[in-house]
Amino acid sequence: EQVTEATQRITDQLRNDKLAVAATELFKRLQQTVKITNVLNDSELSKQMPGIAAMVNETKISKRYVAEECIARYGQQMLETEINRMILIQALQKKNMQVTQDDINAEISRAAAAYGYFAPGGKVDVDRWLKFVTQDDQSKIDFYIEDEVWPSVALRKLVEGNIIVDQEDMKRGFEANYGQRVDCLAIVLSDNRMALKVWDMAKNNLNEKYFGELANQYSIEPLSKNNFGEVPPVQMHGGRPQLEQEAFSLQAGELSKIVQAGEHWIILYCKGRTTPRGTDFEAVKDELHKNIFEKKLKIAMSEEFERLRKNSQIDNFLAGTSQAGTARTAAGPPQATKR
Repeated sequence: EQVTEATQRITDQLRNDKLAVAATELFKRLQQTVKITNVLNDSELSKQMPGIAAMVNETKISKRYVAEECIARYGQQMLETEINRMILIQALQKKNMQVTQDDINAEISRAAAAYGYFAPGGKVDVDRWLKFVTQDDQSKIDFYIEDEVWPSVALRKLVEGNIIVDQEDMKRGFEANYGQRVDCLAIVLSDNRMALKVWDMAKNNLNEKYFGELANQYSIEPLSKNNFGEVPPVQMHGGRPQLEQEAFSLQAGELSKIVQAGEHWIILYCKGRTTPRGTDFEAVKDELHKNIFEKKLKIAMSEEFERLRKNSQIDNFLAGTSQAGTARTAAGPPQATKR
């Protein structure tokens, strides 16, 4: 019976493979027997045959038909992009702002520099960056600018005047990048019960080697598991305040409490402290200020877009949804409802 089933599976697979090859060959032959005229991509033919996208032999395919098919397949995704764009346009108009070509060029150059696209001599290599983001397809440059660059520039204009980097930001940034860190091993677990079990085992046999073996056996995080607990040293102001506070409270050879971080529970074993990098604050303050500004700017841009989106009245007739917008109603946050 098993041999019969296996034979049937092999037969079915061979049949499907042959059908696929035959279908491809048949389609190629059919293409060779018909006359296909792409009217849409021919400016002269488009003038002669307005409203027509293509012809197959004598059969016309209308632009309207193509448009309806595009809407059916990609309409909702494209409409969301246009809705977001209109929200930003209206926000810019309220502040008498506009996105210029110089702004677009500067943003593309900034993106290229951020990803390390430099030509010999240190100049930003914008052309190579554009080839990368468009997969070397020049026709996609306009889409890249409209869908990614323009919205980024618009949001930057709306919020960058409100970004302030104060002395406390600079101090925290310097400590995070150049200050002392805690060198430790870590075990990351998915539930509190298992964390308690592992913590108890570590406490009853507290040494670096055994803790590493526990990490290798129980940690669900690949880096700590594969490296017997070894993880990058914990820095101050790295975005995990509870974990950082616990790590910096430890001395060499001490075991941490169980720290909950989102959906995970983390146990640390302190190996000691790193030596601070001997960097002069004055030498790095400009670059530090730039990095902090950009980080705060990205957060502000995201928050501003969420605020604008929630405050907007959006009637999406294609999707059949409606949002009142918090700016137009006192009934609470906007609710998307099916019509």
